[in-house]
Amino acid sequence: MTIRHELHLAYVLDSRPYRETSLLLEMLSLEQGRITLVARGAKRGKLKTSNILQLFAPLAVSWYGNGDLVTLTNIEPAGVAHSLQATRAICGMYINELLVKLIHKWDPCAQLFSAYQQVLNNLALLDVPAQISLRRFEKQLLTAMGYGLQLTKEITTGDTVKPELYYLFDPVLGPRLVNSSCVGAIKGQSLIALHQDAYEVPEILLDIKQLMRLVFNYHLGARPVMARQLL
Repeated sequence: MTIRHELHLAYVLDSRPYRETSLLLEMLSLEQGRITLVARGAKRGKLKTSNILQLFAPLAVSWYGNGDLVTLTNIEPAGVAHSLQATRAICGMYINELLVKLIHKWDPCAQLFSAYQQVLNNLALLDVPAQISLRRFEKQLLTAMGYGLQLTKEITTGDTVKPELYYLFDPVLGPRLVNSSCVGAIKGQSLIALHQDAYEVPEILLDIKQLMRLVFNYHLGARPVMARQLL
C-alpha cells in the first residue's frame, strides 16, 4: 500500500536535476529524518510551488510513496527563510552537505533537527561568529550520529587531559599524549575548550577547526565536501 505523508516540517538540503523536467530533493524532516523526494515538473516551473524550493527555509512538505525515493505532492512555506549572505551562505551549504553525506535516511532525530534550526538562526545573526556556530553544530552532529567525542581522558593511561600538555587525537578513541613537536599535536587546553563549548580564544578556535576537519575526514572517507573548500 502506498503511504501518504501530509505537511511535515522540513528543510531543503540540496536539489539537483532529475530526468528532463524534475528535481531530486534532499530534505531534512523533523518527523522522518533525511528523505529524498522527486519534485516532478519543478525544473520547468510546472510544479505550482517550485518557486519556494529554496535553501534555509522552513517548509511544510507532503509526499507519497514507499522506499528510498518518494514523490513530492505539495509544499508550503512554514515560516520565514533564514537570510544567509556571502560566507554565511557557504557555511549553511557546508552544513547541508554534511547532513546529506553522513546521516541515514528515514532516521529522525529531534535533537539534530533542533540543532539545525539553531545553527541557521545563529548564522543569520551577524553578531555570532560563523566559525563558532559551525563548530557547535559539528559537535552536535557527531553526537546525534552516535560518534560523540571523547575529549577528557588520555586513551593510554586514562589520565585527565592537562591544558599544558600535547595530544594526538584519534577520531574514534580520543587523545593520546605526545611530544609537543609531534606533527598534528593539539594542546590540551583546546580539547578542554571543545568539551566545555568555549570557543572565544581565536587560537583555540583554530585548533578546534583543524581537529574537527580531522574527525569529519575520517567519517566522510573519500567523499569530498565541496563547500568546505570555500571556507
